[in-house]
Amino acid sequence: MWTLDRPDRALEVGLEQLRGFGIQWSTHPSADEVRAEYDLLRQRLGGRAIEILEDLASTSDPDFLAAMAILQPMLPAAVFINKNLHDVVAMRMANLSLEHGHCDASTLAWAELSLAIGPRFGDHHDGFRFGELAVALVERGDLTRYRGKVYTVVGYSVLPWTGPLPTASSLLRRALELAQESGDLLYVAFSAHHLISVRLAAGDGLEDVQVEAERCMAFARRAGFGLFASCVFLSQLDLVRALRGQPVDRSNDVRKFGLRPIDAGAVSRPGSPPCRRRLFLLDPTAPGAVPRRRLRVSARDGPASRASSLGESDLLRIGRIPLLQRARARTGL
Repeated sequence: MWTLDRPDRALEVGLEQLRGFGIQWSTHPSADEVRAEYDLLRQRLGGRAIEILEDLASTSDPDFLAAMAILQPMLPAAVFINKNLHDVVAMRMANLSLEHGHCDASTLAWAELSLAIGPRFGDHHDGFRFGELAVALVERGDLTRYRGKVYTVVGYSVLPWTGPLPTASSLLRRALELAQESGDLLYVAFSAHHLISVRLAAGDGLEDVQVEAERCMAFARRAGFGLFASCVFLSQLDLVRALRGQPVDRSNDVRKFGLRPIDAGAVSRPGSPPCRRRLFLLDPTAPGAVPRRRLRVSARDGPASRASSLGESDLLRIGRIPLLQRARARTGL
């Protein structure tokens, strides 16, 4: 559904399948439903430390695995459609894992909790501890399938707020490599986007960041992620160009990347407020479309002008967690 630019339809299909497991949700759960799922999570945790959950056994229960296989791909789609749905999905996956044991999808659920319980309930520190748990699980040997996904979430939602930005960049580069190796095109796009954002915050050379962003745009065009490209990568390119003092001319992007301008209202979800922004979809038939070739992300630090950096004192400081030491040991930072 992503290559058709229909994450909303992906959610509809997932919700329909979940009804077979007795899970009745709408595409827009209420805040009370999210709170109830969070309260259940706290109840099932009891007085256990989050770190102890690493010792939970893995499970092969077929019904549990089937339900998690439906819930897991709903997470990235829900981020774009409805935050309440994203949060309730992540917490339900966590609750099912506490009840039945770990599976590969559990690792991503624990990582995604950092996006849910911190901003919504103020449990930032526990959100970061759940991120640490996710990394520990994908590195313990039997739950490595979603390692690239977990690194993507933790590298962007946890590490930038708890330690040096180069550590986050290194983990995101590893996430990008893993996504490329496994053919996970969606998380290639996610990790590349997050890497560009972290590099901008770290003050990396703008010329090199622009080259990387343009390569990501070319990848998005080939993968068919039109809305993602127009809403995310193109906006990043606009920012980099503005910081470099370059004119922001999207007509050139239409020619270079094969973008097709459309009315944003045509892709708005029925019943949602109309979008007033002009979007661009990727048009593979457009003149000047980028030739198909493998996306390679540059690691060079160019000598060009640098963006304003965010110092550690400017970041949200909740407290350092052992994940930092593990990440530094792995990346050599």
